[in-house]
Amino acid sequence: MKRIGIIGGGASGIIAAISAARSDSHTQVFILEHKDTIGKKILATGNGRCNLTNQIMEATCYHSENISFVEEVLNRFGYQATLDFFHSLGLITKSRGNYIYPRSDQASSVLDLLILELKRLGVQIYTGVHVTKLEKSKRGFRVYTKEQTFQADKVILACGGKASSALGSDGSGYSLARSMGHSIIPVVPALVQLKVQKHPFAKAPRHAAYPRHGRGCGGAECLFAPAEQRSSQLPFQRDTVLHQPALRPHQPFLCRIVNDRQHRNQLPAL
Repeated sequence: MKRIGIIGGGASGIIAAISAARSDSHTQVFILEHKDTIGKKILATGNGRCNLTNQIMEATCYHSENISFVEEVLNRFGYQATLDFFHSLGLITKSRGNYIYPRSDQASSVLDLLILELKRLGVQIYTGVHVTKLEKSKRGFRVYTKEQTFQADKVILACGGKASSALGSDGSGYSLARSMGHSIIPVVPALVQLKVQKHPFAKAPRHAAYPRHGRGCGGAECLFAPAEQRSSQLPFQRDTVLHQPALRPHQPFLCRIVNDRQHRNQLPAL
């Protein structure tokens, strides 16, 4: 019997295991996870509500020097395929704006259904095992851990990045990828908070800069203005509130889509 080993029991590793087991019932699939349980980061997504996908999933949503790769991935597993997958597990979903959530608004319900499917398919799950080395062998690959050595015909690296060591993604997968001859593009933090208490920005005037064609605004122009100025001086014909960032807690700012371009210059500059 062929064996497929998956290093990493996060969202990608779990779905890879389910997909592999569904494609060939005669293949033994196993997951190696170095935390005490699988799917820990799933429970943290969407503030515990697990935002599954977005109705607007296209290559232009991503920054990449290889945009054709993004297009290929989305063509093979895009928005509808994602919905179909979760519906096949028995998950009932709902939409909030363009975002898709489980009907329960609980990430735990998503993880529970994923684990049930793994068990139904006979996927072996090993937790608390840390992979220290990966090497090719005559029969495929040897996967070394502190506890034992696993043999696999195929190996899928699903270790995640280095976003949260507490949830499992501690960057250890990079060295395993390098050992297999892969090159690693230097990684930097992303989607992180900005603290400005001891920064010149903390003393900025009570208005914010407005980037043109902001990514967070779906490609529309993104303008920021204080609430009092927005209501009295900016006669927007049509606007949509997207989110409410702030330089300070007492300085409310709203990000809005501006459809009437003649008003863009009415905002003061920094």
